[in-house]
Amino acid sequence: MPIPIDLKGLIADWCKRTEPIDIPIYLSEKEIRKESRKIFDKLVIRIIKNEIDNQILADEILKLQRNERIVITLNIVEEMTPAEIAELLGINTNNVYVQKNKALNKLRKQLEERNFRHRR
Repeated sequence: MPIPIDLKGLIADWCKRTEPIDIPIYLSEKEIRKESRKIFDKLVIRIIKNEIDNQILADEILKLQRNERIVITLNIVEEMTPAEIAELLGINTNNVYVQKNKALNKLRKQLEERNFRHRR
């Protein structure tokens, strides 16, 4: 499965804002899929660490399951719509909403347990 065009643009845009991610030059198609997944995961983690000012919130987002973390990061931090996220990830838009709701519920619970209060 090739890297979607939008993902390439997202990675390129993010790399302009931060230090580059090392990408091996010669890879088989299977290795490219594996490496693109790793790169995407690193990208999401960098976005969380660099774009979320509150360390407690960033830590709790990093504790979410991979898909939940990706959906929350792309939707809330990068301001992508559920339809854009669905297209990027190759999933149904309803699945994006389900992942987002699961993640938000987990975050609420985790933050309540830490007595976190968001300051506006």
